[in-house]
Amino acid sequence: MRYLRQILIPAVIVACAAPAPALCRQTAGGESFTMALTGDAIITRKLSVYREPEFLRMMDLIRSADVAFTNLEMLFHDYEPYPMHESGGTYMRGDPALVHELVWAGFDMVSMANNHTGDYGVEGMRLTRKYVEEAGLVHAGIGENLYEAREARFVETHGGRVALISVASTFTAHSAASKPKGAVRGRPGLSPLRYTRGDTTAPSPEDVEELAAVVRNAAALADYVIVTNHSHESGASRSYPADFLVAFSRAMIDAGADVVAGHGPHVLRGIEIYRGKPIFYSLGDFIFQNETLLRLPEENYRPYGLGEDHHVADFNAARYANETRGFPTQPEIWESVIAMPRWQGKELVALELHPISLGFGLPASQRGRPLPAGREQGRKIINDLVERSQPFGTTIEWREADGIGVVRLQ
Repeated sequence: MRYLRQILIPAVIVACAAPAPALCRQTAGGESFTMALTGDAIITRKLSVYREPEFLRMMDLIRSADVAFTNLEMLFHDYEPYPMHESGGTYMRGDPALVHELVWAGFDMVSMANNHTGDYGVEGMRLTRKYVEEAGLVHAGIGENLYEAREARFVETHGGRVALISVASTFTAHSAASKPKGAVRGRPGLSPLRYTRGDTTAPSPEDVEELAAVVRNAAALADYVIVTNHSHESGASRSYPADFLVAFSRAMIDAGADVVAGHGPHVLRGIEIYRGKPIFYSLGDFIFQNETLLRLPEENYRPYGLGEDHHVADFNAARYANETRGFPTQPEIWESVIAMPRWQGKELVALELHPISLGFGLPASQRGRPLPAGREQGRKIINDLVERSQPFGTTIEWREADGIGVVRLQ
């Protein structure tokens, strides 16, 4: 492990018949392997300037893992590219230097397949990839054609080789990569997961077959395989996944994935332990700083009747009706977890879920940065996961005495 220190913040542990050993402790038969998994990182401001002890302990928690992942829902460039006619909502862009903040926080790998991948076209995607690679982060989910976008990418660690495969089911049409055909080049873009629409949804058999083949290949070349998907689509409510996401996630485990990590809806969804492997149907948000972008294109202002004399703050005020609707009014948007599965060989021996708060109710200049949740809020976050995990047969108990919940695997 990169850091051998015990982190004391509220956690949920998934374990086998006996209580799990302490974090970072070796299990019988050799050293364990720990992952830190988070949801969406919409980063527009520095993290490394903050000094609260609890914040720094949370960063050390991420760094303590053998490998750490976040979904990079941000583009890095200096406005060289122009915005496309359609975006994933807000046109995302951050200062390229911010990629180093994710490295500072301890992350090793990122997904780049999401609904904002194509906001600034192919050039914006390529510039982001350039800065990500220069910072030393491994990425997956985009490429110069569909074959490349589908590929697994690998992280080398002392404890094992980890493969990352990333897809998105929520995306603008122009941002999906395509296959080359004869002398015609494929379109650069993201790795799409398509699905049938209606009351009952199902993943595209072609996409599942292609991605399962990628997983099988990765499982033969790596010790652990992580599949991530970015999906806004919901089931009965935003807190529950659509049917096609359940079918897709299980198919990836069947093909050899060790973890499936979902993100996209900006809320936590339930956890399933399928064939002994964890499926996180959504890890919610890790960083949510979508209100402090430097600039926005005209396309964002026009629907609100805003013109030349209006700027980002005016857009926020119009979009959220002066914080009386939308994200600023929804507490669960600002609540999440850091998930830490721990393995002994290929066996999942523990899973910790560390509740975090992104500052619901704070001013826009402050909210969106993660901090460990207090005890009362942490209990609420875990109770939400208890309810949302019940349909998948996962039982989570909150232990008041130490802030730890335990799910026992059968």
